[in-house]
This record gives sequence, structure tokens and C-alpha cells, in this order.
Amino acid sequence: MNIEFDNHFTWLEAANELKISSEILKKELIQCKKGQGEASALAYFNSYMLLLGFHFENYLKGKSLQIFKLSSNYIAPTSFEDLKKIWQIKKNGHDLCNIYKSCGIEMKEMEMNFLSRLETHVEYAGRYKTPKHMNGWKFDHRIIKNTDTIIEEQIKLRIELKINNG
Repeated sequence: MNIEFDNHFTWLEAANELKISSEILKKELIQCKKGQGEASALAYFNSYMLLLGFHFENYLKGKSLQIFKLSSNYIAPTSFEDLKKIWQIKKNGHDLCNIYKSCGIEMKEMEMNFLSRLETHVEYAGRYKTPKHMNGWKFDHRIIKNTDTIIEEQIKLRIELKINNG
């Protein structure tokens, strides 16, 4: 079987599916706030943030590959280890801030805050009740900010500008 490690469409397709699922949970979360109870709201919140984080992970990986293919020093990756080098992953595959940086875009503080909050949920808060490491336990990351949608669109716009303008 021949695996195309640099097929950015695969990553973007997965990102789209995860975004659709996260939006369903977001709608349920909004309904929960209208009186269904705190436990339900927390379950929807954690799941929403987890799926939104996975959406961004796949989106950023796909776009990073798309940008990398446009570079003059492009060499097709032949393994997942090659992909980790492209994405500048230092710890695990969920390192959203470094994956975003691998797109060649200087990260703004608001973008870093947003991606860090998603990263917290992808790494553990959306899946486990306790963190793997206590220094990773970030209670302030367990929120949705009014500016999140704007930041999400800003990140995507900046990436598209990078692709279209080099």
C-alpha cells in the first residue's frame, strides 16, 4: 500500500468532519445553558473543545503541508517522523502552536491563547479527568471566549493569505 504522507486533502477532509461535529455540540451546549444542568453543560463543553481542537490540529497539519509543498526546498515526506519535522512537533502530535508556526506565520498572542486552550482539551481535559502532568493543568483554559470565532477565522485567513501570496 502506497501512503501519500503529504496529501493535505486527507487532513483537511478530517478537519471538516470534526468541525461539523463540534458545531453540533456547540449548539447543544448553548441549549444546556438555557436550563439543562451544569453536568450536561460541562460534558458538552469538554467534548466541543476536544473536537474543535482536533479540527484545528487536522486543519493546521493539512495547511502546513500545502504551504510546505509550495516551498523551493520541498522534499516529499516518506514517514510520520518526516511529518513531525515539517510540523515542528516537539512533544506530541497535538502541539497546535508549533504546527501553526510551521506554516511560517508569526503567531499573535490571542492566537496562541486560543490554540493553547484547544491544546489543553486535546491533550487531556476533553478526554481525562486528570492531567498527565500537573504543570499541564490549566483551569483558565476551560472557557470559551467571545472572541474565539473571530480568532479562528483570523488564523484561517492568515494561512490562506500565506498560501496565495507566498
